[in-house]
Amino acid sequence: MDLAGQPVLGFVTVHDNVDISRRPLPLTDNELDPATNVSGDPWHGDDTSYVPALNHLADIFLAWHRAHLDRLYLPVEIALETALQRVQATLDLLPPELRWRGGLSRPRGATISHDAQIANLFITSLYVRSNILQLFDSSSRDEHQRLVSDLLEILHHLPLVTLEANGYSLIPKIRDIGGAYLIDLSSDRRAGRTELISIDESARLQLQDLMYELEILDFTPR
Repeated sequence: MDLAGQPVLGFVTVHDNVDISRRPLPLTDNELDPATNVSGDPWHGDDTSYVPALNHLADIFLAWHRAHLDRLYLPVEIALETALQRVQATLDLLPPELRWRGGLSRPRGATISHDAQIANLFITSLYVRSNILQLFDSSSRDEHQRLVSDLLEILHHLPLVTLEANGYSLIPKIRDIGGAYLIDLSSDRRAGRTELISIDESARLQLQDLMYELEILDFTPR
């Protein structure tokens, strides 16, 4: 709720060592209920679990939460770098079926449901990165530009049906990333000024492309 700008009554701190007993176990179908005399192929594979996606998504949001705590005790530069590294570390630990591979072939056992989770995981990670930059009032245009480039890469390569599987949840995140990039481009905060400055052609084309992708998502019947 706090990340989305909604008022909250307080801020609850979370220790680095989250109680493992409270996290869902990544059990497979075979571990939950060993298949016996099943005719035909399993729908997603009895040795594949969807639970890790939930845990990794929680870790992405937890990285954002810890950034709030770090900025109370650490220098801004260190807290910012640490927060971004935590998000990347979470992505580095993803299992093969949940990794973003662009146009490369998917690993065996990956399904369209995994692709839907990939869209959620990676767009959410970009959203949290962008929000962390805003949290620390960072005017790193190069970093914002990389975020938008990565976002467009995902939007261009993932089928629309995969994005739609996440419903409306991705659209506000995409808008927030684009809005933060536009603000960073159009104000010269690094020089202590807030007046508008000109936007170069490559950045303008990026924003135009992002608006086009958003329009497709916005007007897709649900």
